[in-house]
Amino acid sequence: MGATFEKATEDEVDFLQEVMVEFEPDLAAKRVTVAFLFARGETTDAGHYKPPLVKKGVRAIADVKINSYADRVEGKSDATIRYDVEQWDQHSDAVRRAVLHHELHHLMLQMGEYGVKTDDAGRPMLKMRPHDFEVGWFKDIAAIHGHNAVETHQAGLLLDDAGQMLWPWAPDAPKPLDAFDKSIRSRASRAAAASASAN
Repeated sequence: MGATFEKATEDEVDFLQEVMVEFEPDLAAKRVTVAFLFARGETTDAGHYKPPLVKKGVRAIADVKINSYADRVEGKSDATIRYDVEQWDQHSDAVRRAVLHHELHHLMLQMGEYGVKTDDAGRPMLKMRPHDFEVGWFKDIAAIHGHNAVETHQAGLLLDDAGQMLWPWAPDAPKPLDAFDKSIRSRASRAAAASASAN
C-alpha cells in the first residue's frame, strides 16, 4: 500500500502560516499558499517498518514541492509540505517551527524585470532554493582514512565556513555549554583521541 497521507488540522495549518509570516514574510506578502499534509509509514507483512518520506535512501522528517501550474489552476496550493507524522508527534513546537521554516525557506519567489513573476493564473511563480550545504558521509571512511577522507575534509570546511553556527560544541564555542553540547564535545574529543592513537 505504501505511505498514507492526511490533511493537517486547521490549528496546524494556522501554525504553518504563523511560521511563514514570521520567518518568510516575502512569501506571506505575496499570498503564497502552502498545503500541509502528514505522512504515515507502513509496516510490511514481514514486520518491517517503511518510513513515509525517504530521500536518497534515508528517512526524512519533511519535504516540500512546488505544485504544477495545472494543479494550481485546478485549485491546489502553490506548494505542498509533507511532514512525517510520527516525528511531528515527538517534536516540540520549537522543533516543528524550525522544520517548517526549513521547508518554507526552500521556496523562492521568481523575480522578473517588474517584480515577482506570475503565471497565467495570476499566481506568484516559485523556484526551489537549494541547501547551503549537502553532505553524504560514511563514518567508516572517515575512521579509516582520517584527514584524507572527503568526509573529514568537508567537515573541516563546514567548521571554517559556518563556525559555531553549525558546531556549537566545538572548543571555541562562545556560549556556556548545555548538557547536549557537553555530551557532543565529549564524544568528539574521545573520537579525536582514538583517531590520533590509531595513527
